[in-house]
Amino acid sequence: MHFLGQVILYLAIQSANISSIIYSAQTMDNFIINVFKKSWGVALNLFSNPDSPIGSNKIGLYSVGKMAEENSPFGDQFMLVTLGYLVSYEFLSY
Repeated sequence: MHFLGQVILYLAIQSANISSIIYSAQTMDNFIINVFKKSWGVALNLFSNPDSPIGSNKIGLYSVGKMAEENSPFGDQFMLVTLGYLVSYEFLSY
């Protein structure tokens, strides 16, 4: 029972870490949009939706020029990596 409690605790801590990393990357994307008026990312189109901003391609470069009003400046588009994530990673890797 003690082992199960530790596993649940560590999974909860990891989920908090992952959500904090995503939130930091989204904040950095909003900062980049505020300063440079545009941010970029690599979008992944899992379902080959032709109405997607990257068309029917499975993977493509996606740019956005409007800050987020809610969560991600990229909206509902599934992003593989964004410029904000890369900048955040560089700041935190040292």
